[in-house]
Amino acid sequence: MKRLKWVILPSCLLLVIGLLTFEGPMRAAHLLLIALLGISVSAAVGGISYTLLASALISRFFSRPSSDASSYPPVTVVKPLHGDEWNLLSNLSSFCQQDYPGEVQYLFGVHDAADPALKAVDELRTLYPEAHITVVADARLYGPNRKISNIVNMLPQAAHDVMIFADSDVSVSADYLRSLVGELQKPGVGLVTCIYSGKSAPGFWPHLAVNAINYQFVPGVVTGLALGLAKPCMGPTIAMHRRTLDMIGGFEQFAHHLAEDHAIGRAVRMTGESVAIPPFSVSHACVETSVTSLLSHELRWSRSIRSIDPTGHLAGC
Repeated sequence: MKRLKWVILPSCLLLVIGLLTFEGPMRAAHLLLIALLGISVSAAVGGISYTLLASALISRFFSRPSSDASSYPPVTVVKPLHGDEWNLLSNLSSFCQQDYPGEVQYLFGVHDAADPALKAVDELRTLYPEAHITVVADARLYGPNRKISNIVNMLPQAAHDVMIFADSDVSVSADYLRSLVGELQKPGVGLVTCIYSGKSAPGFWPHLAVNAINYQFVPGVVTGLALGLAKPCMGPTIAMHRRTLDMIGGFEQFAHHLAEDHAIGRAVRMTGESVAIPPFSVSHACVETSVTSLLSHELRWSRSIRSIDPTGHLAGC
C-alpha cells in the first residue's frame, strides 16, 4: 500500500506539471475537469453495479437450505467474558434457549474472579437451573490478545469434543446449535463460522455502527465469497472438533495475533480441511457511545483487514 502511494502521487504531480507546461493553464484545467468527471462517472457506475451484484449475491447466499444434523453429539459452548456489557444477560440467555436435543455445556471464562460479567452468569443459573454451567477464573496471559488467553485458560474444563466458541456480545436464534452441528458434520469440514449482522444499543452512534456492518461488511464478505476473493473466518462464532484444534496446535499460538479469527481459519485450511459458512447470521451488539469510540472501532477493523488482505482493503476503500 505504501509503495503504491509513492508511485501514484508523484505520477499525478508529473501529469499536472506536464499539462501546465505543454497545454497552458486554461487548457490544463479543462482537461483535468474532464478527467475528474470521467472518474466520478466511472465511480458512480461501479458503485451502482456493485450494489446490484451484492444484493443478488446476498439473496442467493441466505436462500440456501441449512444443513440438518444427522446426530446430536454433546457440545461445549465456550464464552470468554469481560465486564458488564450491554444486553449481556439476554445474549447469554439466547444460547440457553436452543432447540438442541444433545447435551450442552456452557463454559464461561474471566481473568478476574470479581469480574462484573459473572453477575449475569449467576442470573443465568437462576433462569436456567438445569443448564450445565462451568466458570473458570484465571488471570494467566500468553500474549497481548486477552480473548485468546481467556479461552486457553478455559479449554481444560471443556467437557465435549464439539466446541463452539462464541463472543459474549452475540445473540442467536433457537436453531443455532442444530445448524452449526449439521454443517460441521459435512465431509471435509474442519471449522464452521458465521456471518454476523449488527444489533444496535440505544443511541445514534450504535446505529451508525450497525449500518457499517450491515451495508459494508456483510455485502463485502458475501461478494468476496461468491467471487472466490475472500477466505474469511469470523470470531463471533467458530465451531470445531477437538481433534481439529489439536491438529492446528491449539490456540495459544494465536495470542499474539490481532486478527486471531482469520489466523485460526487459515490454520484449519492448511490442514486440508475446509471452513464452512452456513446461510444464516448471528447478531453482534454495537455499543459505541461516541464518535471517538466509533472511529476507533472502525480504524481498528480497517487495520485488521489491511493486514490480512491489502488488495481487498484497497478495493473496499
